[in-house]
Amino acid sequence: MSRRILFVDDEQAILSGLRRSLRSMRNEWEMTFAQSGEEAAAHLEDSDFDVIVTDMRMPGMDGVELLTRVKRDQPQIVRIVLSGHTDRASIMKATGVAHQYLAKPTDADELVGAIKRTGRLEHLLAERRVIEAAGGLGALPPMPALYGEVAAELGSDDPSLNKVARIVARDPGMAAKVVQIVNSSFFGMRTRVTSPEQAVTMLGIDTVVGLIVSDPFQEPTTPGGEDSRWLAGLATGTLAREIAKLEGLDKQAIDDAYLAGLLHDCGRTIMALRFPSDLDAVEAEPQTGSVLESERAIFGASHPEIGALILGVWGLPSTVLEAVAFHHHPGESGGSSFGPLTAVHAASAIVSSEFGDHPTLIDEAHLEAVGKFDHLGAWQAAYEPPEELTA
Repeated sequence: MSRRILFVDDEQAILSGLRRSLRSMRNEWEMTFAQSGEEAAAHLEDSDFDVIVTDMRMPGMDGVELLTRVKRDQPQIVRIVLSGHTDRASIMKATGVAHQYLAKPTDADELVGAIKRTGRLEHLLAERRVIEAAGGLGALPPMPALYGEVAAELGSDDPSLNKVARIVARDPGMAAKVVQIVNSSFFGMRTRVTSPEQAVTMLGIDTVVGLIVSDPFQEPTTPGGEDSRWLAGLATGTLAREIAKLEGLDKQAIDDAYLAGLLHDCGRTIMALRFPSDLDAVEAEPQTGSVLESERAIFGASHPEIGALILGVWGLPSTVLEAVAFHHHPGESGGSSFGPLTAVHAASAIVSSEFGDHPTLIDEAHLEAVGKFDHLGAWQAAYEPPEELTA
């Protein structure tokens, strides 16, 4: 089935350029072009779309108002900003309503890649309600204690960017958001960034302040059981980073391993946030099969699939998505070499065995296939619980 894309810009020349540059996608996409927010709203009432790509500043209904309506009424639609206005105020306005942020001018390959990434795993989700829940989510809820630490530091007379970076790097929600923003083409990065600490440093105090007080983080609340999930994520990310270092991966892969480990169970957070009673049913169901099978029976998808979907919608790198999507069963990824996925899988298995809550089982065949099975003992020895786990 072809994807339906709605492009919105008040400049006819921009729309004409998009038509020409995206002509090669006509067999895969059904594209509609609107020259105003009002025209786009009319199209949205008459037809179903998978993705909307809109300018920010338009006369009448601007991009923020348009995307706010879409988020409220049709949250399953992926929302992308394509704008020539890259000032901090514009970015902050878009943060609460857009999934991705692209700067004009952008080439066709970048735009096509951004749109394709948003649908990479959508076919795995059988239930529309899960797609709508993921699409309506602007950020993962931060841990209240860490949010409070960041807010206090940012509100001090002389806030330390390094201290803020260290706090943000421990929180899945804030870490994902700063990485998402810094990798948007608004910031013109020549290389991708998956280190939350590096992302905070690049964004600077003013932008971080704007992000922390933006709509997704206005009321930092977490669903039941999130303390345990956060601790497991922090421990998994930390160990995955150590495993990646032990195996001599480069800095980018090491950063990918940490971020993916931190976020590996974010799909469970989304389940707990949006469908707490259904997640309770999964927990209560006798495990005749795996917990992933129970999740698919109730949600139409498992937590790795849901987590990877939302991270893909937010534009996070494919290496991180792969590690999240396949962290229980890395052999299903089709990969045959050691990388962040294997590091996250092994870390999840080692850490989850201590939590006793649906542990990840070691995929021995995968470790044999990538030539690392005999390294498992060294990885286990490298595990040091974060201070929060030993307090």
